[in-house]
Amino acid sequence: MPSFNYPKTAIAGWLCESSSVGTNNSPPQGQQFYQQFTSGSLFLGLCVNAVISCPHSPENVNDGTDALTGDKGFDDIVSDMTVTAPCKKNH
Repeated sequence: MPSFNYPKTAIAGWLCESSSVGTNNSPPQGQQFYQQFTSGSLFLGLCVNAVISCPHSPENVNDGTDALTGDKGFDDIVSDMTVTAPCKKNH
């Protein structure tokens, strides 16, 4: 049985849409993953980010645009990994 207990780990998800390519199954798969965290004590923080206009593929987050900030997806992901993004705890 998998363990979903990461009390010292912040979790970030990056979901991308592309109107020219269509949708893929990553949003519902991500939702199934996040639902496993049934208590805020199981993780440090959770942030799910919307990325739009992903070229060539709905999984090309790097070249998409952050729906909230307007920044390139790649720049926001790098910022998130260096703990400078405004991702907040949701618990």
